[in-house]
Amino acid sequence: MKNYSKLLLVLCAVLISAGIVRAQSDYRNYAFVVFETTVTQKGVETSDKNPEERRFYVSNVVEFPERDRSIFRNAGKVADEYFIANVVKPLEAKGILHQYYDDAIKINNRASYVETRADVEELRTKVLADLQEQNANVFTFNWTREKDPQGLETAQPVLVRHNPEQPLYGVSATKTSAPQSPNQKQSPKPTTKKPALKN
Repeated sequence: MKNYSKLLLVLCAVLISAGIVRAQSDYRNYAFVVFETTVTQKGVETSDKNPEERRFYVSNVVEFPERDRSIFRNAGKVADEYFIANVVKPLEAKGILHQYYDDAIKINNRASYVETRADVEELRTKVLADLQEQNANVFTFNWTREKDPQGLETAQPVLVRHNPEQPLYGVSATKTSAPQSPNQKQSPKPTTKKPALKN
C-alpha cells in the first residue's frame, strides 16, 4: 500500500510539473503588423504628375513573452511607436511623408485564431502574398522589441513588389548586369537585389 502511495505522489508531482511548464509556455504570444499608408513628397503638391502612393509595410514576426496579457493587447500601439520612430520620422527627414489612421494598423491581420509561432508565420506569408495582388507597393520591414533601435538601419524597409500603376517615392533600384552570351568569358553571376529605401 505504501508503494502505491509513493507512486501516486510521484505521478502527481510529474503532472504538476508538466502543467507548470505548459503554463509558462502558453502565455507567449506572437505577432506581425501590417501598415497601410499613403505616401507623398514633402513640399510637392499632389497632382496627376505627382500622385499619392499607396504603400503597405509588413513586419517580421516578433514574440511577446510577457505574462501581462494587456501588453499584447496593446501590440498595435507598440508597433506604431516603433514604426513612427524608425521608419516614418527618418523618411520624413528625407522628404518622404507617410499618412495613415489607427484602423490601418493590423496586428496579425486582425485574425483571432492564430496561437503558435508557426500559425502566425503561415498567416504572414499568406497576407504578404495577398497584398502583392493589390494596387499598391509592398514593403517588408524589421520590427524588433530590443532597446535603442537605430532608425532605418534597424528597420531596414525593403521593397517586395512595385505595382507599375503606383508611383514609388524615396526608393532607388539596384541595377543588374545583362545576361552573358555563351561565347563570353565566364564571370561570377550577378546578384539581383531588391530595391531598398535610400539611407
